Amino acid sequence: MVVSKGQKEALVGYYQVLAKPNHGYSRILLKGLNGDFEYEIKGVENTFFGDELMNVGIQLTNNIFNARLG
Repeated sequence: MVVSKGQKEALVGYYQVLAKPNHGYSRILLKGLNGDFEYEIKGVENTFFGDELMNVGIQLTNNIFNARLG
């Protein structure tokens, strides 16, 4: 994960090498965001505050892959 100096944008990578059968959804916790900023994930309708993304995280579903946080 890389966060811009102004903490307005971030780039997150998630890589799964091997497929897992009947694998449930996972969460990824982000770090280094500003807790007071509201972030949007390109391709997802909702917006999220930085503290939410750092403490609760993003549930990795099929529609979240290839999304952009900005």
